[in-house]
Amino acid sequence: MTFEYIPAPGSIFRDIRKLRQGHYCLIRGGKQETRPFWTLHPSEVQWKEAEAAERLRELVRDSVRMRLISDVPLGAFLSGGIDSTTVVSQMAGLMNRPVKTFSIGFKESSYNELGYARAVAERYGTEHQ
Repeated sequence: MTFEYIPAPGSIFRDIRKLRQGHYCLIRGGKQETRPFWTLHPSEVQWKEAEAAERLRELVRDSVRMRLISDVPLGAFLSGGIDSTTVVSQMAGLMNRPVKTFSIGFKESSYNELGYARAVAERYGTEHQ
């Protein structure tokens, strides 16, 4: 109750555990194996911080661009957090019309991020609901 969520590796279900961040579970032939998505070896990384930041921006932009192909209007759920703000900022830069964004508010102030979402919507000129 203190954290308002169940910390890993626990879950709301008895005998069920959350996967570690950056891992997936493979079940084959009745056997279960947990594996990391990737393994980063810092000694192999030769980029300077500015180069790495620019490469990350390019990858995020390309990832969002690939998902903007649609026959129907596109929108995004906007919480105002880092993830949704990043996606909306890229959508706004790539689309030729305002991004449609949507948020959900809560009575409990610890869950309510509408103020953050509103600020992002104003910054990027989205059609916000």
